[in-house]
Amino acid sequence: MQIAIAVFLFLVGLAILVGGYRLIRQVMERAAEIAETTPDMPREAIQASEDVAADGLVYLFGHEFAQPPPPKPLLARERAYAPLTEEELDPEDWAVQILWATLCELYDQSAIEFRVVERTPSFLPPFAQKRWELQVIQRMPFPTSPVMSALEVAFDLMRARKQQRVAQGKEEPGELWCSLDEIVEKALRAMRQEISFWERSGVYGDLRNYVASALVAQGYLLQPTKETWLDRRRSNRPRPNMEAVESLRSDLRALQERLNRFRHRHGSAYARGEMQAPGSPASLRDVDPELVYRESDFDAMPLHDVLRISVYEILVSLRQLEPSGDGL
Repeated sequence: MQIAIAVFLFLVGLAILVGGYRLIRQVMERAAEIAETTPDMPREAIQASEDVAADGLVYLFGHEFAQPPPPKPLLARERAYAPLTEEELDPEDWAVQILWATLCELYDQSAIEFRVVERTPSFLPPFAQKRWELQVIQRMPFPTSPVMSALEVAFDLMRARKQQRVAQGKEEPGELWCSLDEIVEKALRAMRQEISFWERSGVYGDLRNYVASALVAQGYLLQPTKETWLDRRRSNRPRPNMEAVESLRSDLRALQERLNRFRHRHGSAYARGEMQAPGSPASLRDVDPELVYRESDFDAMPLHDVLRISVYEILVSLRQLEPSGDGL
């Protein structure tokens, strides 16, 4: 009798599993059928608005700034694709280029100043023995752009903390020089407050996607339609509003000229293309590798190389704190 009951229960359970599988399969097939047969809804032409700063231009024309991806395999969520060409790019190099170009612009506009100071080696990668760090101070209000606005939030937080410590007698009043790594980390935290947990893809992707979200709001990028159940399950990248993006070509060339002037005015022989550093990461391809190990005479170091080394170190260090890629 017990054997018969057990056999009966087994057959009932098997029937439920088979029925459930068939039901799910039918739902998926129906969703795919609807996705294939639903005509695209007509779209009105979207008029892009507002200017695009360095961060947005480096994103939209990423194929002109970042290198191809490294040979090591990347997780699907880590991969990065140029909006205009769809070619895959190095996510690390692309993030470095976005942040570096933004800081160069702020420096050229006299909104910030830099200085190099001595520090105790951190003994952590990527530059365990490095004995200097880059500090930054805000001199003027920043123009409006995704990354610039987040950096300004970081400075506001640092000013509030200093004022509190001064009021408590724990710190002397004076100019607010901040380490660049602390400013960038706080700026990224500010960005991530506007990114849901499920949308996070590591520091490189979060920085890139934060800029992309602003470009969608401005009309330079268009979100794909998600009208069916199957569409909503997909994670499609925004596509460029080609007419609007092409109108930015002159802005792109002007930015590239400014960055080249910065490179030649403040860079080493490596930055000017007179020497090459074989074996360096893509983001440090135009940087004097010996500067990482400098132990004195910091004021004489070329700003271009110092800034590029610092931005690379900051982003790589933050990425190493998030091995799962879920963010801070």
